[in-house]
Amino acid sequence: MLMACGTDGFMARAEGACVKYPTPDARAECEQRQRQALSDFKKQQEQDHKAQRALEKDAPSPRSLCFKRQPSGELVCPN
Repeated sequence: MLMACGTDGFMARAEGACVKYPTPDARAECEQRQRQALSDFKKQQEQDHKAQRALEKDAPSPRSLCFKRQPSGELVCPN
């Protein structure tokens, strides 16, 4: 998680990657590829977050696994 906060992270290096191209056209093409890759990455992250939330929503709550013992009326739940 600390890598995401660093100044020399993936995103910082990606922004400077297109500077090495000598012509403006090559730089523009590189920047377009970088923007597309970042856009695809963000879309994938959103899909992953949605899938994770759906899994968490579908998971049974610990209270739903509890049951009541008939003879004593005691409520028993898993740890």
